[in-house]
Amino acid sequence: MFGLTPDEKKVIIFFIAALALGNAVLLYKKSHPTFAPELKYGGLRLPEPQAAGVPAVPDQAEVRDSGRYPAKKILAGRIDINQAGSRDLERLPSIGPAMAKRIIDYRQNSGGFRQVEDLMKVKGIGHKKFNRLREHVFVDH
Repeated sequence: MFGLTPDEKKVIIFFIAALALGNAVLLYKKSHPTFAPELKYGGLRLPEPQAAGVPAVPDQAEVRDSGRYPAKKILAGRIDINQAGSRDLERLPSIGPAMAKRIIDYRQNSGGFRQVEDLMKVKGIGHKKFNRLREHVFVDH
């Protein structure tokens, strides 16, 4: 079979079987909506960004429940990083309790954020994570 070793053939068969099993589960889920409610089609939908400088009032929240962890709400609007509490910060993409604490500690020690880009001064927030957060936060002066 195409000059493959026996181990390579086993790996290919394994991947084909895994793909078939995954499709079978999704097909079953489609015909039985109450089966495995934690299974979702597609990725997580994040809130739409608002116009720059316009604070959004959270009107609705989307709840994501994996079944293993408590449900986590993601606000439909942007949040002011100078006013947000730990729970609000944890609703942002890629922000957990430890990172929320670092953001609050930085805010208290530096006198607040002057611009959104100051988030990159917090240990653990680089360009990649900042780009995920940028659309979801603002700074009210």
